[in-house]
Amino acid sequence: MIKDRMKPVRYGVGFIGVGMFKSYENGVMTKEYKAWSAMLKRCYCKKTHEKQPTYKECEVCDDWLDFQLFADWYSKSSRGRVDLEVDKDISVKNNKVYSPETCKLVTKKENLSARGVNSDPVFFENKDGRIEEVRNVNNFCRDEGLTQSAMSRVARGKMKSHKGWFLCDFQSVK
Repeated sequence: MIKDRMKPVRYGVGFIGVGMFKSYENGVMTKEYKAWSAMLKRCYCKKTHEKQPTYKECEVCDDWLDFQLFADWYSKSSRGRVDLEVDKDISVKNNKVYSPETCKLVTKKENLSARGVNSDPVFFENKDGRIEEVRNVNNFCRDEGLTQSAMSRVARGKMKSHKGWFLCDFQSVK
């Protein structure tokens, strides 16, 4: 059976390419393939864009559409670690392109921390009229005794309120 290794197999754009990196080994997805697939999903999956619209404008550089080229970069950058994620905008703020020049590998904790601290502020208002500008939802929830996942849903407009806290449109308050 002959397979066309240049035919897009992931989200209509990503192809396996020719090289030594495998997508699966012993029936298990390799760490390189997991990272590559997740990156392509963020950029090219419509369902992901519905849940996370900030990824709608993102794209992957032409070289990294080839799994072999991405896997080579990932393998060299990770130095064998398996707990790393590809980040496109810690080094280059507001970057929308995944590429070897703009990306780096970080731990999940580093990625979450950077997103919380570097994100645009979210404004929450409680039932007493107190308004809080929040740049790190994790820290805010810890300080206020709130559930982080619930407050994240409030921030995304997926939930109306949590323990008396609502999303506040700060522009209408000014």
